[in-house]
Amino acid sequence: MRLVPAIALWLFVVPSLEAEPSPGWDDSAVRNAGTPPLPYEGVPAFGDHLFNGSHLTLSHQGEGGGRWHLIFSRQGEIWSIPNSFSGESEPHLVCDVRKILEANPIGDKPANGRRVTNLLGGVLDRDYPRRPWLYLVCNQIISPTPGCCLIRCKVSTTMPMTLVDPVPEVILTWESNGHNGSDLHWGPDDGYLYFSAGDGSAPGDPDNIGQQVSQIRGSILRIDVHTEPAADKKYIIPDSNPFVGIDNVKPEIWSYGLRNPWRMSFHPETKELWVGDNGDESVEMVHRIKKGSNAGWSTFEGSLSYRPSNPLGGPTKEHTPPKIEHPHPEMRSVIGGIFYRGKALPDLQGHYIYGCYMTKEIWAAPYDIETDVVGTPFRIARSTGPLVAIREDHNREMLVTSLDGHIERLRKRPAEVEKSPWPEKLSETGLFTDVANHTPAPGVYEYLINAEGWADGATRRRFVAVPAVPLRAQGAARYYKSLFLEVGGAYVQTLFIDQKPVETQMLYNSGIWQGYTYRWNDDGSDAYLVAPEGLDITVGSAEQKWRYPSRAECVVCHNQSSMYAIAFTPNQLDRTGTDGQTNQLDDWLKKGILGQSAPLRQLRGNPAPNPYDPESGTVEQRARYYLAVNCAHCHREAGLGGRAAFRLANHLSLEDTGLINTPPMIPMLGKPQAKIISPGQPELSELLGRVNRRGPGQMPLIGTHKIDQKGVQLLREWILSLPH
Repeated sequence: MRLVPAIALWLFVVPSLEAEPSPGWDDSAVRNAGTPPLPYEGVPAFGDHLFNGSHLTLSHQGEGGGRWHLIFSRQGEIWSIPNSFSGESEPHLVCDVRKILEANPIGDKPANGRRVTNLLGGVLDRDYPRRPWLYLVCNQIISPTPGCCLIRCKVSTTMPMTLVDPVPEVILTWESNGHNGSDLHWGPDDGYLYFSAGDGSAPGDPDNIGQQVSQIRGSILRIDVHTEPAADKKYIIPDSNPFVGIDNVKPEIWSYGLRNPWRMSFHPETKELWVGDNGDESVEMVHRIKKGSNAGWSTFEGSLSYRPSNPLGGPTKEHTPPKIEHPHPEMRSVIGGIFYRGKALPDLQGHYIYGCYMTKEIWAAPYDIETDVVGTPFRIARSTGPLVAIREDHNREMLVTSLDGHIERLRKRPAEVEKSPWPEKLSETGLFTDVANHTPAPGVYEYLINAEGWADGATRRRFVAVPAVPLRAQGAARYYKSLFLEVGGAYVQTLFIDQKPVETQMLYNSGIWQGYTYRWNDDGSDAYLVAPEGLDITVGSAEQKWRYPSRAECVVCHNQSSMYAIAFTPNQLDRTGTDGQTNQLDDWLKKGILGQSAPLRQLRGNPAPNPYDPESGTVEQRARYYLAVNCAHCHREAGLGGRAAFRLANHLSLEDTGLINTPPMIPMLGKPQAKIISPGQPELSELLGRVNRRGPGQMPLIGTHKIDQKGVQLLREWILSLPH
């Protein structure tokens, strides 16, 4: 198949507008079925206003007692809004930290002339407004030595807050290249500044940074920024810090052995520090931090042995396991939270509220202070976007911040229709009249796509179950957005190994998208529902590893960022259908499966190239689409690959992707000169290295155990072809 030139768009014949509506799929077998809705839901805290790249919300009072909030963005913008902000007016911009540090650079000039600053954490002085300081931690992506810096800026005490002095004061800098930590809090009893520093290293911690205490990475730090320091310092180290006076140990360290301590908070009664720590291969962790404790990374990953050949290092030779631990099938990137003490949600009083960046799920863990026992954690809600922070507002109610700009409060979900169990057999879902032969029921249509993603060598059959309301194109961006499937519809795909069905995945729109997976029996007569936590087995004649995803893992890829269906776009569907003769889009328009929501000129004539077919497009077109179909649903603006500052959507220009000659946040090639893509040099291109590995740091992150050798070769050829 060759690409159809865009100039030929006008040649396509528009089908009659009198198409008969297609019979809708009967979803009665799954309607009002499935997992009961979570008991709480998010509602906008500040009207419909979106704070682009929001990372953190900080509530405070200015002079005169007025209540305000500071909203921090990853891109460095800090906004000030009143407590009564409804979204109708524009927030006040306090400052743009990225521009401040461009004008007042910290450290040496980058070798490639590029410096990108990300704002990670912030806190007002404990004595604000008497001490009008705003403390910030930023990460600077520069070459050859990326790192973090703790700075403070002088701000106004009147509202809305403004920047008083454009030149920040640098308190501390340290090398860090990913896994930055960088949350800040004041000790409730001692008044010292506590902040976190991640291991700043590649997945797997190859240099064993977590157990090295001669530098501050992988630690919680405690410093005094109020007592007058010596002339060459901006802070002093409290004498009560655990490792003061010990040779080859950084005295700023309060606790160590952490991987990426992202968000933390003090318990309001015990005054103990709790921190969410991102795991590597197996688990996510919440630690209660004790003075001088060693959480064990990377000798341990949580309570699990990780690298037993490396003994615990530093002064503390005893491993302190986490208080809460989640396996990766149910959580992939923990976000530390708070102990709830508001009044709006009385059932959650005293619970530790935290969540997951990737699944967007918010959890609660009961905690008994008297017995020091953490009860069984349970899911309570789901944030609208990728969860990055949970903080208190002025009334001690939760403010839930998502990277996509949503800031929400939680409320009790209104009572809904009681749900019945989800069908245990695929044959009971109403999708097929003959499940063994995949004969679709009325309203269910098999379809083909142009560009398949990698699935460990599996082949696929795909179906869409369309309710009475037809499919329609979405907005102006019609080529790269999925067709819209109304409530009551479903996407279905069966994966085959050695021509035998192994797994059927179903994504159902009940108003909330729900993902379920079925495991086929040996004779291929039916498939059975997999438990919520998923399942690991071996399949096929080669007994290859196979993962049936957990229901939490389903939404890692199939989420709002990807519009839920990754490969249901017009340019994927613009091809001959299963009859081998008719274009699918023409056929669906004629039959009323696809509504007349857009002229055909906006749907047709730009078919996606097949990455594995040299006849379907140039090397660059095929390579770009390979990345789009396998990776772009995470690597996009506010997507789940948000820590990496590049985007892989196919409709972007190569320059706009941020791929070319950009230093990686977490290098894994072991070559200082490596870039995400180094034109003409595959051996120095981190992207290729990630696709060409399995284990820590692999890409895609989940859903695959085998390297796609043809895909790797395609990317290698493309990189070699790039001008350099």
